Amino acid sequence: MNIFFDFDDVLFDTRAFKKGFLDLFIGKFNLTVENFETSYKKARERDGISNYIFENHLKILNLEFGLSKDLVEQEVKYFAKDLSKYVIEDVKKSLETLNDMGHTLYIVTFGSKFIQDIKISGSGLAHLFKDIIVTEGDKGEAVSRLFKKNGYNKKKSIFVDDRINHLQKITTLHPNMNCVVMIRPEGRYTKKMIKDKNFSNYLSVENMNDLVEFIATDIY
Repeated sequence: MNIFFDFDDVLFDTRAFKKGFLDLFIGKFNLTVENFETSYKKARERDGISNYIFENHLKILNLEFGLSKDLVEQEVKYFAKDLSKYVIEDVKKSLETLNDMGHTLYIVTFGSKFIQDIKISGSGLAHLFKDIIVTEGDKGEAVSRLFKKNGYNKKKSIFVDDRINHLQKITTLHPNMNCVVMIRPEGRYTKKMIKDKNFSNYLSVENMNDLVEFIATDIY
């Protein structure tokens, strides 16, 4: 089976990472929380799309606070050398189990290429995946590129994401793709949202252990 994973809030505790990112800028560059949050928000606003772009943030930090782009990038790379503490606890063992079961794993993640690349590299998980794509566009098109690059096969395919709108776009291009919503409490889902479980009729799981169990019982 081909199993495609989003990265943030599925495999990686992005909320905790952002807190570490904030602490870096406060500690190394003497920014206030307000300075950081305001500049971070500005770096997300691009052509009407809400998506953090690190290169935009560098420009804003340089223009508004006089921070050296090269120095900021250097410190961020150093900070990101080892991000294993942000990998959610059940992830590594579950990915290893899925590999041992003979499944083919991919990452297809949406966001700034620089930041996503250093997060994935620093997580120590990259070797568990056949291929990885970071896209600022449609994840469905990214899946198409992966199939073309790696040779399409007739295995069943699953996409695991925490964003229903991304899954809806994926199934538009790949209607036979089975989609799973990861509704981790560490991520964007409140306890009430998890309890209500209104996820557009997609299968939902709260953790990787449940996902492995579903796949092992061949629910698909």
